[in-house]
Amino acid sequence: NGVVIDVSLNTVKVQNFDNTIVTIPPYSLISGEVQNWRGMSDSGGRRIMRSFTIDLNTVKFCTPELLQNLKQIDILRDFIEKKESQQQKGIVENTENSAGLVNGTIETNLGLFRAYMALYLQQHKFINDQLTLMVRTLDPNDNGLPLQLYCFSANKNWVSYESIQAEIFEHYAAIMPRFGLYPFQNPSGRDYINSALLTAGHNPDELWGIPWGTMKEKNTEVPSSAKPEVSATPPPKPIPPIPPK
Repeated sequence: NGVVIDVSLNTVKVQNFDNTIVTIPPYSLISGEVQNWRGMSDSGGRRIMRSFTIDLNTVKFCTPELLQNLKQIDILRDFIEKKESQQQKGIVENTENSAGLVNGTIETNLGLFRAYMALYLQQHKFINDQLTLMVRTLDPNDNGLPLQLYCFSANKNWVSYESIQAEIFEHYAAIMPRFGLYPFQNPSGRDYINSALLTAGHNPDELWGIPWGTMKEKNTEVPSSAKPEVSATPPPKPIPPIPPK
């Protein structure tokens, strides 16, 4: 998994990406499967193909209040207003829209989030908008509905590529709750502790580690009201001496 540095009649030397060198017989390049990265290096971009798994319980129809709130996002305002205007005229096309709108809807919060993701990528200066760019849902599974991002980074350098990919997905993870969507995530020990505290009647604002900013993060200390009360146990009564016979 690297770069061919020497080819002879009997051996082929490959320098791996971790700078180790492996020597293989030429026959193995013919008899086995070989992936050549040169096509990617010579192309216009390096593919990004990752997904979030959306909790299906959070997918819902958009309300006028939600649409009004999301119009505060600059790159969504024009999209929502154009789609509202088309709805009033009875135009319901979402794919290859005559107004040049991205593939997305304002019927559901997930459709609106798909549109936002596509618009964000189209304006991203490190994404090649001349190559395939789409946001799509995959087959639902036990964990929810996978939402996949498919595009190409204009910068093909490995370090830069990973940085661009990470920045995009960090942004999506941070803004997703604004659309009322949450990704599926297996519960951790913290979730069980918070569930027990909620069952015991504690206010959610008093808990720590609650995701998506639902807590008042004034400090990192555990609020005193969220700590279990320790009742003072009276000292044991002294054992009376055994009377002599």
